[in-house]
Amino acid sequence: MVTSEKILAAHQGLLKTYGFNADLFEKLQQKLKTGQFNPSANLVTGPLTIPAPTAFTSAPEEGSQHATALHNKGQDAIDAGRVALVVLNGGMATRFGGKVKGAVDVIKDLSFLGLRLQVTQKLAPKVPIFLLNSFATHEKTKQHLEENAYFNCDAQKIIHLNQYISVRLKPDGEIFQTDDGQPSFYAPGHGDLFSVLGQSNDFQEFAKHEDHILMVVNVDNIFADLCPQMIGRHLEQAKALSVEIAPQHPGDRGGAPLEYQNKLQIIESFRLPEDFPHHKVKFFNTNTLIFNAHVFRKEYPLTWFRADKRIGSHDIVQFERLMGEITAFEDAAFLEVSRSEPNCRFWPIKTQNDLKGLEKPLRLRYPWLKPSP
Repeated sequence: MVTSEKILAAHQGLLKTYGFNADLFEKLQQKLKTGQFNPSANLVTGPLTIPAPTAFTSAPEEGSQHATALHNKGQDAIDAGRVALVVLNGGMATRFGGKVKGAVDVIKDLSFLGLRLQVTQKLAPKVPIFLLNSFATHEKTKQHLEENAYFNCDAQKIIHLNQYISVRLKPDGEIFQTDDGQPSFYAPGHGDLFSVLGQSNDFQEFAKHEDHILMVVNVDNIFADLCPQMIGRHLEQAKALSVEIAPQHPGDRGGAPLEYQNKLQIIESFRLPEDFPHHKVKFFNTNTLIFNAHVFRKEYPLTWFRADKRIGSHDIVQFERLMGEITAFEDAAFLEVSRSEPNCRFWPIKTQNDLKGLEKPLRLRYPWLKPSP
């Protein structure tokens, strides 16, 4: 049998560049081989309670004094240089032809990243933007931005960071190899965020100030912009972090805010028992979070979850950490947001069809948008 070391020997440069942790990989691999990482290992082990609506914070009435006060509070923080943005940009858009998702056009001649940069430049020109890339997106993202003159955004504000890298396994724990005999790599989840930012000198220089704030958003959640009111809502709650939650529609699956182990926290759907009443859950996690920057000064014992996937006709296993599990360790506010216009902050885009009908609401929200230079 060919050993893992031999299979990976030709890829040491790539693995080193993207922070492959060989010792951790071997521990997880051994647990899988010895049957300690069955899918049931992901499941919660205690009672769950669906929280009452009063556990969440609703948005202020539009045009109210409260809404204005929150907007002003957030705008003051942005203008003072206290806010930064992280864009989760590690994914490949397999349903869009295998491109870097950030480089896919949302509307003609304007990509997800182009939209994000233009909107941030307009709403918050002082804000530094950290792009959390992966081995699959790092170089192509830099090329995309350079070819499009950074979409008229100040290139000096954009800091490229990278998720880690790991190796896909077969269910028996051996390394999965593609038809050409090569190992298959992946980025092990946005739970990497805490370690990556913790080790980034650029970010730690920002985070050394006690009153600094960080918004984290998926590259494809296009309406979750750096809205001053959302920063104000986070500041009003005075928690270490805030989670944007949206109304759950039939068929939605993802993390949901649930009471578990005497704490309101995000629990991912794959951790729930078969008989869990999903239809009774009213809100779910949009994966847009706002943090006090000091959260990223320490490590958290995030769980390594087993993720079963298919590549072609092959079953494979990945191990991943998830950002939302931070709510098990830090007190969080849960802020209700809309998924319909005019105040939409969650519009899921997973396939080409999800782009249909987007141009009109985008132009209404951001009438100053421009195509790529």
